[in-house]
This record gives sequence, structure tokens and C-alpha cells, in this order.
Amino acid sequence: MPKFIAIKTHYDHRESLPSYLKYSKVPTEEEYNEYLELYDEGVGGQGFHECMNFSIPDNGDVKIYLPPTCLPAQSLVDEEFVIFSFTYKQDKELPSVVLGVHAGVVINDLDGIIRTDYQIEGSIEDLLYYASAESDLTTLFTSPLPYDFRDGLYTPIYTAWGYGRRYLEEEHAERIIRSAYDLAVNKLGTSKNAERQVVEREIVVLENIFYRYFSGELKNESNPTISSPVNSRVDKEIGYRGELEVYKRELDYVRSLDLNDNSVEWLSQGAPTSVYDIKSVREKDGKIVDHYIEVKSSKMGFGENVYISSRQVEFFKNNPDCTSLALVNFEGEEVSISYKSFEDVLSEFELTPVKYKLSPR
Repeated sequence: MPKFIAIKTHYDHRESLPSYLKYSKVPTEEEYNEYLELYDEGVGGQGFHECMNFSIPDNGDVKIYLPPTCLPAQSLVDEEFVIFSFTYKQDKELPSVVLGVHAGVVINDLDGIIRTDYQIEGSIEDLLYYASAESDLTTLFTSPLPYDFRDGLYTPIYTAWGYGRRYLEEEHAERIIRSAYDLAVNKLGTSKNAERQVVEREIVVLENIFYRYFSGELKNESNPTISSPVNSRVDKEIGYRGELEVYKRELDYVRSLDLNDNSVEWLSQGAPTSVYDIKSVREKDGKIVDHYIEVKSSKMGFGENVYISSRQVEFFKNNPDCTSLALVNFEGEEVSISYKSFEDVLSEFELTPVKYKLSPR
């Protein structure tokens, strides 16, 4: 059996992210400095390291920052861990909750590894990670679990927690997974659009974790129906770069309308199997309406070597007035972006039924 660990982290306070996408995106320098100002000097660390703990890649493992007080003993570094993230009782926004879980965790380096994928300009220190978790065993809880360390429900009974890690018994870990699962299934009935994509993924991940570590069955009377997730990105690096370019362009657009950055959600960073990558807005007839964007990137030319899943085809067909396919083309360091409606795509390309590959007419 793995070692079950509870750690304490600060809640991701950023207003630019909805609750179901917290910890999924590196903060801007402004957000980073704003975090530091929330706490007295020496409290809350010297940086917002937890910011990427729930950034879920299409392929590969999730890199995790562990607070120094939460690192396991050297004698246990070869063990497999399941790590539950809790917020502090003194947290200003979301105190005393279980935030999420990383399972299939391995410790990479107790001294920390400097992240080469994300850093923050002007930060006090480099962003680090200590461990890696399997992506299909990692999820934020869209409905965080309130807890009291004195009731013995999600942890052993404590008179005080302190600031370090806590080891949990199997019964506590199983109870967390079951409780989070029930809340996620119930939430599915009221969730729509972007949030529903994240909740569906959460349910699948919780099932993965339960049947890997625990016996018995994971049931809920609601009997949720989950869409079959399809991984449609061929080149992860190019795919990420393309989404980043479109995300930045959408931020510029909403700012031109004097809207907040949280009008744009980079959904695939928290739910990589979602049916679209980015939720933004459009101004139509004097009103602000939601708009959904799927990004397809290539180095070969617009629409070349691009794949669309059957779920995406259905979504675009059913929502022609609020969707766009953003085709991103990279030639060296140059990038070009073309937004197309699904009708435009059908007029310029044929859908070849191999995950619906776009082929020029």
C-alpha cells in the first residue's frame, strides 16, 4: 500500500481563475506579488509555488511543489504516495477544506528541482517541484471538503495540526475519495459548459484512484453518464504553444472591452480532455456572450495534420453561433492565427473519418 499524506497549502486566491481551475496556471508577476502582500513577512513562504500543482498535461506527469515542512522522510523516498492538499484554518478565503488529491506520486528530489517549463519574471526565487503524480490520478475537488482535525473523519483525531505533513490511515483516505466522488456526481447535475468538463474528468480520476488503492465499489445513486474522453493533440509542445497564443489574444480582446481577465478561461490546462480549449466571450448586439474555442496547431500549414474528435464535431454542429476553431500555424518563430466557424471549416476541408482528420479540398 502507498503512504497516504495530508499537506497544508494556501488557497489559490486569484480572481482570474474560476474555482474549478485553481492551481492550473502560472501566475503573472502582478498576481505573484499580490500573493506575497497577503501575508506578513516570513508567513506564507517567499513565493506562490503551489500555483502549478493542478496543471494537468495531456501527456506526462503532474509536477508537484511540496512545502518544506511537508516533505517525507529520506527513508521513505522510494515509496509510492497519495497526497491530499488541505487549506489552513487561518486561510482568508477558503479555510479548513480538502482541496484535491495527487496519487501515484513519486518523490523526484527532496532538495527540489527548478522548473524549466514555468517561471515568473521578477519573482523572489525560482519555482520548484519535488514530486510527480500520474495525470490520470490527479484532480482538484470541484466541491472542496470541509474538515475539522478534531473529528477524525478525514484525518486521525488531532488536538492540533501544526504546519507539517500528517500521515493518514487508509480509512481516512478512502473516506475522502468517496466524499469527493459523491459531491462531484451531485455537482454534475447542475454544472454546465466549462465546469461540466472539469467535473466529468474529476469523476473519472476519482474512480481511477479508488479502484487502484481500495476494495469494494464506488457507487452513487445518480449513476453519472460521462462522455468518452478523446486525446486529440498530436504534438504536445506545439499544441501548448498554440493555445498560449490564442489565450493571450483572447485576453487582449476582453481587455479591449474593459472586462476582467477572468472572462477568459484556459480550460484545457485543468481538463485536457475537454471538448474545447478556451472559453472566452464575444460582444454581440451590445451584449457579452460566452464563446468557446478549440485550438489546432501545426507547423505544416493551416489545417494540415489536424485532428478533430467526434465529440468536438458534435459540439461545433450544435453550437454554431458561439464557437470557433482557431487554426495556429508556426513557421520558425513566427505565428499566425486564423479563427474559423465550423461552417468555414466544412467549406474549406473534408472530414476524413480517422478521428475526423482535416484534409484540404
